[in-house]
Amino acid sequence: MTTRTSAKFMKDVAPPLSRARIRSIALTDALIVAEWLNAAAGTKARTRVLAFRTHLEYLTKMADSGRTGEPEFRLRLNEVNNRLSRYSFHSLLSYDSGMWRDNAVAKDARGRTVEVTHQGVTVEVNEAAAVAALGRLHARGQLGKVRMCEWCKENFRVSERELDRFCSDRCRNADYQARPATVDRKKKAQKRWRDKESGENAKALACVRAPLKGRK
Repeated sequence: MTTRTSAKFMKDVAPPLSRARIRSIALTDALIVAEWLNAAAGTKARTRVLAFRTHLEYLTKMADSGRTGEPEFRLRLNEVNNRLSRYSFHSLLSYDSGMWRDNAVAKDARGRTVEVTHQGVTVEVNEAAAVAALGRLHARGQLGKVRMCEWCKENFRVSERELDRFCSDRCRNADYQARPATVDRKKKAQKRWRDKESGENAKALACVRAPLKGRK
């Protein structure tokens, strides 16, 4: 009788990453993608990478809703793999958090290159590297960490929370000021302040006049 031990072997050799480590790796990939997309604004390369990202987003939604058996899912998955085949990668072995990892690293150095620094390490990122980082984010379910600013619709940023919607304080304030409810709330607040100030001034004036009346 033969006893299978492959599952135990894999568990011992490749323990799952901690949540903290997954978050750290995802933030690094998200930073790589966001920095490159912002630097490549207005280029065909950025359009290609954004189209790749859109396919990944649709695949995620379809998988989450149990639609993996539909023809569209297979077609989109094939399109993603076809787009990946246009880039050149090689495997890089690394030792990370007590275990070995095999990562896809871009070989093609053509196109716009951006230097991205994170935790004291600087790497050069091009189109292929940005696509590889998007693929890793998608595989970890962290694709949503790279978001376009909801106000300017131009810049991308790394978003750790759902409420991180803007690329800067300037865009955040512009969105806040543009809301009708905000304008109405500001008018009411200003009216309350004016009424309060008028009431305080009236009380102060009454206090000043009271002694004068007593002297008559």
